[in-house]
Amino acid sequence: MKRPKPRQIALAAAVLVLAAAAGLYYWFGGPEYEIIDLGSLGGSYGVATAVNNLGQVVGWSKIDDGNDHAFLWDAKNGIRGLGTLGGANSFAWDINDKGRVVGTSQTPDGSEHAFVWDPNSGMVDLGTLGGRKSEALAINNKSQIVGGAEAAPGETHAFLWDPNAGMIDLGTLYGQRSLAKDINQHGQVVGHVMLPNRKDHAFYWDKSGGMIDLVGPSGPSSHAASINDGGLVVGYIFRAANNNYSAFLWKKDSGITDLNLSKAESYADRVNDSGQVIGHLRTKGFLFFPPKKYFFLRTGSGRIINLDRLARSELDRIEANNINNHDWIVGQLQDTKDNLYRPILLRPAKKFRTK
Repeated sequence: MKRPKPRQIALAAAVLVLAAAAGLYYWFGGPEYEIIDLGSLGGSYGVATAVNNLGQVVGWSKIDDGNDHAFLWDAKNGIRGLGTLGGANSFAWDINDKGRVVGTSQTPDGSEHAFVWDPNSGMVDLGTLGGRKSEALAINNKSQIVGGAEAAPGETHAFLWDPNAGMIDLGTLYGQRSLAKDINQHGQVVGHVMLPNRKDHAFYWDKSGGMIDLVGPSGPSSHAASINDGGLVVGYIFRAANNNYSAFLWKKDSGITDLNLSKAESYADRVNDSGQVIGHLRTKGFLFFPPKKYFFLRTGSGRIINLDRLARSELDRIEANNINNHDWIVGQLQDTKDNLYRPILLRPAKKFRTK
């Protein structure tokens, strides 16, 4: 057998070192972001859940009396509360590029109802499918809204709300439960359904084909969390070999691709139109080390960037919830020393390559 020459060995070693350095750079280094504290409505706890392409942010914050209220933030006006539907609490989950906000609010009788808010009409109750509860989780620029609503006590169905047709029941496939998590500009919807054995399966829905199970009736547990305008779906699927969940991509023509990010548990939570994914890893505790959760950005080319490295100190943790098409990320900064959560916006300090 021909032995490699010293020069070849040195070259191979150099390549390995560069590859390792590149991996460390994108996990511990990578693009820089500025952290913008969005403030609060009076309390010490707040969460930013979505940001549109105009830079408007929504979420919820504690108020002086300890209740939670939905908020809208923009660079010009700062943070402001959106009120409730007459009850104590409200939560905002998404905002479109027309400034319309959706979420969930308590009503005077304590029920939780989906709402849509805009500057002209204020907060409007979307109702339910016959039960007491509903929640609105996503809205597109056509003001089509998706979420889940009770059709009967204990039976939540995914819904699509349209300004003209009102609330439409998308069904459940298996007669148990379903929840719609996201909708794109083409009206394509994703979420999960519950099987009779109480296992959740990811679904995709469109007007022409209706609801389909992404893994089939006998497939593993799975959830679909987000869909972009190109039809790319992200979520997480159970891996029997590792006894945990793994982040996945799905397209109608190619099916599910396991991202295999780590042997640790991984989740893909949101995707933008460039194919950038926000997600998180969960590690198990070992000896004196407690379990940890790390949030990441996966670029369109597959680079993994650790967002936790942006924290101001070792006592802080960053959690990421959403991303827009300009790479702006929203979530919360946790001060583990004082156990405080602040809603934040991560804005790229410099333009970086994501393709």
